[in-house]
Amino acid sequence: MVEPTADARPDPKDRIESYEQHKQGLALRRAGRDEEAVAQFRKVLATNPRMLDAWQMLGLTLLRLGRSEEGLAALGKAVEIAPDRAETHLTLARVHGLDGRTDLAIEHAELAARRNPGKAYEVLAQLMMDRGQLDAAADYARRSLAADDQAVM
Repeated sequence: MVEPTADARPDPKDRIESYEQHKQGLALRRAGRDEEAVAQFRKVLATNPRMLDAWQMLGLTLLRLGRSEEGLAALGKAVEIAPDRAETHLTLARVHGLDGRTDLAIEHAELAARRNPGKAYEVLAQLMMDRGQLDAAADYARRSLAADDQAVM
């Protein structure tokens, strides 16, 4: 018998209940019942602490509730689990950008560019515009279009 490694993913059949609970959390969130959604995502994570989507949604829901420190911590946990996931880095880039932490925003956008250059360069272009660095913004906009010709840029 082979022992699973710490990084081994569980058999999906063993996680059906977590998946169903996560869907309930998503439904609560869509209905605007954010406090209940937070409780539901935490319930999921209590039994399945490596469920990346639950960490992501917990973080986004906490941010929407104005609980920034908790939301960023949850998104940080998602980054720990999947450091190359562009979606999480893009979210963090946007949040940090809105909060005026441009250096952190740029760092996360650059990490996201490894997996999703079109969106990441678009975020970087916006960050450069916010800084008044219009030449850099134009360069990132061109790079965004080159990576994804369907991009908004």
